[in-house]
Amino acid sequence: MLRDAPPAMLRLARWSLYCVVAVVLTFGAATAYAQLVLEPIEARTDALTNNALPSIVQLTRARDDLVRIQSALDTHGPADEADIEGARRDLDAAMTAYLLLPDFPNEQVVSAKAAASIARLDRHLERALASEDSSREELTPLIRDANDGLSHLETFNIHHGLDQAHQIQALKRRSRVIALILSALSLLVACIASWFVWRAARRQAQLAVEHEALLVNRATELEAFAGRIAHDLKDPLGTLALRLALIRAERGEGEHVDKAVNQLERIDRMIEGLLTYARASANPPPNARAPLHDVIDDVVEQLRPGARVADVALRIDAVPTREVACTSGALRGVLSSLLTNAIQWAVQSRKPRSVVLHVDDQRDHVRVEVSGPGVPDTERRAFLSVGLATVKRIIESYGGHFGVRSALDRQSVLWFDLPTAKGSS
Repeated sequence: MLRDAPPAMLRLARWSLYCVVAVVLTFGAATAYAQLVLEPIEARTDALTNNALPSIVQLTRARDDLVRIQSALDTHGPADEADIEGARRDLDAAMTAYLLLPDFPNEQVVSAKAAASIARLDRHLERALASEDSSREELTPLIRDANDGLSHLETFNIHHGLDQAHQIQALKRRSRVIALILSALSLLVACIASWFVWRAARRQAQLAVEHEALLVNRATELEAFAGRIAHDLKDPLGTLALRLALIRAERGEGEHVDKAVNQLERIDRMIEGLLTYARASANPPPNARAPLHDVIDDVVEQLRPGARVADVALRIDAVPTREVACTSGALRGVLSSLLTNAIQWAVQSRKPRSVVLHVDDQRDHVRVEVSGPGVPDTERRAFLSVGLATVKRIIESYGGHFGVRSALDRQSVLWFDLPTAKGSS
């Protein structure tokens, strides 16, 4: 199809394709960039939610446990030992939970110092609780050192948590800006592509109008030519018919004279068909009716010898005895054109060459189908054919419809339907 298109249409189609590809690539780039940005955002969010925040929570609990130990030591009551033991267990649990969390870079150095100070405190607490004479005031500096270690470790995690949060915000801001730029670029390219497509569609519509006008002009020229030929042949054929009548009157009926008269009548019907083509654009006569069965028999009898010579089998299914709302000349011209086209296409086919005419009798209309071997691009060739364009005009002028069904290199069907004549049964 595109090979037959004008250069301007090819350029528009090519640039439209470029723009569509550009839109797809821009969209793909935006999606890929979103994925690239999403990965570091997810990693930093994971570090913030699964490392920094849980570490701060556990370290805060450990410092609260140190405060409980210091408060129990200050009261010097006999029940305080149970509070100290409970606080020690809670402190160990908090530190164990903290140590199971992932580490930030260099976090192990800070956590090792805090763990060492807590271990010293724990050893002194154990001795102090085991000896009644042991002074508990010496534990206060150890608690302070452990608290300072936990405070430094907590500050370390808070710093890294804030850093992760700032990086997430920076990545989001940058991704929004780049996503906005890519979206704007995609919109711009889409607008350009839409403009090219609109130009191509407008040009295609213009070409279609020009082509339709060309077909109308050609059909009009053909109708005028057919009219001139028909009128030019009418007079000599009339003279010939008069001479044959005189010969029959002088010599009586004879086989050769009868055959000549029959052939002359057939030629007269062909001329009527030409006149029908010439009058295709005119208003059809009112109350027109034609015997479908008789017209089909006459056209097939006319075309069968040529089909036999071309080695094309011409088969006619059962035809109902109905009358259609059309003149005999117009119906004869339509059938002759369709069967001739089908026979020509069958000659070009390498498959078994046969043409079938089938009539579908409906209540208010009759559909006639002419089927045969398909040829490449049949529909396009059919509607570019001036003869079939004229057929379409004739059928539609009588209130019918005409069309083509084609499967590439398989089968083609030319069909038309006409309303039945009033009172036809």
